[in-house]
Amino acid sequence: MLQMTWKKVHEVTGAEFDYAMKFANPDFCYDTEPSSRALNVVQKLNHEMEWPFLKAMHVSFYARNQDLTDESVLADLAEEHGINRNQFLRVFRSDHMIEQTQEGFWFSRKLGVRGFPSLVGISGEHDTLITQGYKTIHSLRADIDYWLQK
Repeated sequence: MLQMTWKKVHEVTGAEFDYAMKFANPDFCYDTEPSSRALNVVQKLNHEMEWPFLKAMHVSFYARNQDLTDESVLADLAEEHGINRNQFLRVFRSDHMIEQTQEGFWFSRKLGVRGFPSLVGISGEHDTLITQGYKTIHSLRADIDYWLQK
């Protein structure tokens, strides 16, 4: 099922995937909490690296078959982006960062996000879920234009 989803994403976006899914064994749980928490850590320790780190996580998982539920894989990526491995792991394992990540999930749900990628428009005190799922740039642009005209 996951491979079918990835193939559809590739068709829409051109993103590269390695469909072998070498990391996926019978016990594997597709859990986005560790990678979300890792991004929060990078945002805290070196916010200028958040986008390069996010891209590196995507490439590592989808194109290189690395298990992003493994904190050592995430620490390797952080280190590749100039972040001290021990500092990354200390913050990553902290109760505060676990709680902050859960708060981010709660906030996303409050905004109506149920899947990724999602685009939420916020205008003043009003928020609107503009779109969810992978789309062509043409389709995404139409959704954004529609929201802007409201």
